[in-house]
Amino acid sequence: MRTTGQYFHALARCVLAPVRFEYAAAPRALRDRRAETLVSAAHVETLRRRGVCILRGALEAAGIDPRVLHGEMTRLHGAGGIPPSHNPCNPGALGTLLRAGAAVDFERLEAMGMTALPHAMRFLQGLPHAFAARGYDDPPLRVPPHILASAYPPTARYERHLDSYGGQDNARQLTFLLYANPEWDDAQDGGCLQLEADAPCETVEVSPLAGTLVAFESARVWHRVLESRRLRFALTLWVWHGEPDEVPGEEAADKDEDEDEDGLAGVEVVRCLYCSKPLRMPMRCGKCKRATYCDRQCQAADWKGHKARCVK
Repeated sequence: MRTTGQYFHALARCVLAPVRFEYAAAPRALRDRRAETLVSAAHVETLRRRGVCILRGALEAAGIDPRVLHGEMTRLHGAGGIPPSHNPCNPGALGTLLRAGAAVDFERLEAMGMTALPHAMRFLQGLPHAFAARGYDDPPLRVPPHILASAYPPTARYERHLDSYGGQDNARQLTFLLYANPEWDDAQDGGCLQLEADAPCETVEVSPLAGTLVAFESARVWHRVLESRRLRFALTLWVWHGEPDEVPGEEAADKDEDEDEDGLAGVEVVRCLYCSKPLRMPMRCGKCKRATYCDRQCQAADWKGHKARCVK
C-alpha cells in the first residue's frame, strides 16, 4: 500500500513539469494494430475533405474498459496530477502533459496501479501510423513523446480557437482527442466540443462520451468547448508535421539535458525505447529493424510491450 508521499513521488515522474523539448518519433515506430483495425480509408477521405473525422467505439476497439479509464483519470485528478491551466482561453480547465516517450514511462503508470490509461496512450500514439497507412501521408507526420491529460470541472470551457495558427506558433498538423466519460448527458452535463467543418460548412457538435475519438487538422478547424457542468476527462495527442528537431513553438527552447551531457545537441537523437537514454550506437530489434535499445537487457525488458508492434 503506497503512502501519500510515495504516490506523489511516483506521479511526479510521469508528468512533464516543466515542459521540455524532446524529439518526436516516426509514426511507423509506434504502430498499433488496434488503431489500424479502427481506421479506414473512408475516415482519411473525410478528414482530408472536411478537416474533421469522428470515430465511435474507439475504447471498445482498443479493448479498454471506459469505466476503468475514467476511474484512473479521476485518481490522477484527485492526486493533483492534472493542475490548473494558465491559458486565459480555457478558464477553469486543468491539464498536464504525461510522458510517453519510452516503455519506462508507461511502466511508471502501471506501477501506480493504472492499466487502462497507459493502454489508451499507446493506442493514441498508434493512430498517426494508421492514418498515414490509409493515405494521410503528406505532409510526413512526427509523434511527440507526450500526451495531454485534461480535466474540465463544472464551469470550465475553452473559447473558439485553432490548435495551430498557420504553423508559426507550433508544428501541429493533426489533433486526436479521446474522451473518457461514461454515461454523458449533453443536455444535463454540457461540455460538448464544437468544430467548424468544411464540405459542407457547418458546426459539428460532439458529445464527450467515452470511446468517442475526434481527429481534425490543427491549423484548419476552429473549435471550442462549451461550458461543462460535470467533471469531464479527455486525452489529447497533437501530431507534428515535418522533421522533429527545432519545431517552432513546441519545446524547442529547452534542450534535453541528456543531449548536452552526451554531446548530442543539435542532431536527431536515437533513444532506447525502454529507458529513453540517448544512444550513439543503438542495438536494433532483429525482427523489425526499427526498435532501438541500449543492450539486450533493455530489449528483453521491453519485449512485453514491443511484441504487439514488432512487424517486419
